[in-house]
Amino acid sequence: MNITLKNPSPIDPNILSEKKPMIAEKMKMSIFMALYGHVLERYEVTLYGFLSTLLVPLFFPQDNATVSFLLGMGAFAAGYLTRPLGGFFFGYIGDLYGRKRALLSSILLVSIPTFIMGILPTYAQIGITAPIILVICRLLQGLCVGGEYSGAAVYFFESCRAEKTGFFGSIMSGTAFCGAILGSLIGTLCTMSFMPEWGWRIPFLLGAILGVIGFFIRRNIRETPIFIQEESGYTKENKFENPFFNLLKNEKRNVLCTLIIGSTGYVCLYISTIYLNSVIAQTVNPSSFIIMAINTLVLCSWVVFILMFGYLSDFFGKKFILQLSSWGIVILSFPFFYLITQASTLVNIVIFQVLLGFLGASFFGVAAGFVPNLFHVKQRFTGVAAGLNIGQALLGGTTPFIATLLVYVTGDQKAPAFFLMVAGIMAVAATRFAIPKQQPANRNSSYLPNNTKPLDLTGMA
Repeated sequence: MNITLKNPSPIDPNILSEKKPMIAEKMKMSIFMALYGHVLERYEVTLYGFLSTLLVPLFFPQDNATVSFLLGMGAFAAGYLTRPLGGFFFGYIGDLYGRKRALLSSILLVSIPTFIMGILPTYAQIGITAPIILVICRLLQGLCVGGEYSGAAVYFFESCRAEKTGFFGSIMSGTAFCGAILGSLIGTLCTMSFMPEWGWRIPFLLGAILGVIGFFIRRNIRETPIFIQEESGYTKENKFENPFFNLLKNEKRNVLCTLIIGSTGYVCLYISTIYLNSVIAQTVNPSSFIIMAINTLVLCSWVVFILMFGYLSDFFGKKFILQLSSWGIVILSFPFFYLITQASTLVNIVIFQVLLGFLGASFFGVAAGFVPNLFHVKQRFTGVAAGLNIGQALLGGTTPFIATLLVYVTGDQKAPAFFLMVAGIMAVAATRFAIPKQQPANRNSSYLPNNTKPLDLTGMA
C-alpha cells in the first residue's frame, strides 16, 4: 500500500517546542554532536583494515602467505556483508521512529565487538578459534555501522540549506575520513618500534571507550525539523508501514543507482589504501610504521578532495561532478596500474594512491548531498542505507579480496584495473539514470515556524 498523507499544513510551532530564535542554533549544536559521533564510529570500524598487514600474521595460519592474506581480506570483507542487514534495521528505526534513535543505537552497539577485538588472543594462543571470533566481530561491526554513514548523511541533508547540500554533505563525509585518519594515526603510533608487541591492541580498546563517550554525546542531539513535519502529516494507519517494501515498489531504479554510486567510491578508496598498502608491503617491504604513515597521508588528501568536490557540486551540479569522475576512473585506471607494474617504486605507488583518491573522493564529496534527494522523507533513511550498504557489501568491502584474487588467478598485476573500469562504467550509468526528487529552493524554511530563519551552517565551515 502506498503511503498517503493528510492535507499538508504549515508546521505548528509547538511541534518543535522551542523559541523561534533558538531553533537554528540548537540544530547547529545537534549537527556538531552527530558529526562527533560519526568520527568516533568511523575510527572504530576502519582500524582492522589499516592494521591488516600486522593482524593477518597474528590471527591466521601462515602456511601459505597468499592464502593467509586472502583470508585476512576475507575477514575485512565480512564487515561489509552484514551492512545491508544493519541498513535495513537502522533504516526501519530511522524512518519510523526518528533519525536520532537510529544514530544513538548504532554508536553504542559498535563498541562491543571493537572491545572484543582489542582483547582477543592470537592464533598461536587459541588456534582456529581466534580467526572465527575475529570474523564474528567484523560481522557485528558491519551490522552496527550499516546505519551510521547513511543516517549521518540523511541527518545532515535534512538540517542544512538545500543550495548548500553538496558542500555540507562533503563536511559530513570528510569527518568520516577524519575518523579514519585518527585510526590510522593512532595505529601508526602504536606500531612504532618503541611500543610493546601488544601495542596494536591499544587502538581497539581506545575505540571502545570513545564509542561509549560518543553515545552520551549523541543523547543530546535533536530530531530534524523535516522529519518532525513529515511525521505530523501521516495517518495512523500508515505510520508503521515498512519503508523497505515501499522502496521496492516505487523506487527500484533509485535504490539500484544508490547501490552503484556507493560502491564505486569504496572501490576507489580500498584500492588506493588497503590493496596498494599490501602492494607496498610485498614489493618495497618498508616497516609497518612507514606503511601506516603513508596511509595517513593518503587519507588526508582524500579529505581535501572530498571538500573540494562537495563545494564544486553546488555550483556545477552533483550529476556533472559524478559523471566526470566516473569517466576519469574508466579512462585512467589501466594507465595507472601499468605505471606501477613497470616501476614499482614507493614514490610511484604513492602517486597512484593520491591520483586514484582524487577520482574516488568525488563520490564521497557529492554522494552525501545527492543520494538522500533520491528518496521521499519517510523512505529516505531506508533508501540511502539499503542502497549504500548493499553496494558496499557487494563491491566496496570485497574490493581488496577481489583485487588480490584477480592477481592470484591471472598472474597479472594489472588485473585490478579492469575491476576499477567496470565500477566506473556502472557509475556512469547510475549517475545518468538516477532521478532526484524536486526540492524547493528554500526547503528548510517550509519546515520551520513562521519568521524563523532557515538553518545556515556557514559558521561551522
